Amino acid sequence: MAKESSNTASSANKADENLISNADGNGLAFMGVQARESGVSGDAVGVDKIRDLLFGNQMQDYDRRFSKLEERFLQRFKDVESEAKRNLE
Repeated sequence: MAKESSNTASSANKADENLISNADGNGLAFMGVQARESGVSGDAVGVDKIRDLLFGNQMQDYDRRFSKLEERFLQRFKDVESEAKRNLE
């Protein structure tokens, strides 16, 4: 009886692994078929489209936050530069 339940659990785990690996493979195959049907080469699908599919709004949020951070950094750099010029004069 215990042997049957361990075999059942083992086969269920293998089935789960097969479903996961098939889903990953089919997802990539689906993207390739979609690109071919739209007349676009595989390279033209682009990293941005894949990034949007995988991460969605998170990447846009990070891009926005990094842009704001860059603006603040550049402004602070200009302030320090002008202060240094004043001190040297």
